[in-house]
Amino acid sequence: MKRIMLNTNVFCRPFDDQSDYRLKEEGNRALTILSLKTEGKAEIITSDVLYEEIDLINDKNKRESVYYLVEAFESERMQTSKSVTDIADEMHRLIRDYNDCLHIAFAGVGICDFLITCDDELLKRKSKIESFLLSKELITKIRHPSEFE
Repeated sequence: MKRIMLNTNVFCRPFDDQSDYRLKEEGNRALTILSLKTEGKAEIITSDVLYEEIDLINDKNKRESVYYLVEAFESERMQTSKSVTDIADEMHRLIRDYNDCLHIAFAGVGICDFLITCDDELLKRKSKIESFLLSKELITKIRHPSEFE
């Protein structure tokens, strides 16, 4: 069974502007990925940083909808640990946004097969990120929702 972590932007996509083709497609792919849990093909792993970012969503209805979606599909919630912050601190040399570093570190430490993201910066740097993780003996792959099968 695959262990999958979705970045906050992936959980948000079904509630983003659906008149934008890219956002709509990413939202549809996000729901397809989440359905793997109900089919018994995947575990959806979440983390403290996901919940912290959801708390920052200004629109109350969207924030509550994203919380509901996360809670409906969450298999396991990871708590912040020293190993997660150590990896995130090291990765911060490669990635500007520290929360992105935390997402990646949580996925790696959580033995996730994939971190699914719509973040263009992470996707452009996925080879470097995956090499960094491999140097830590972590095998998480970074994928866009459309690349995930």
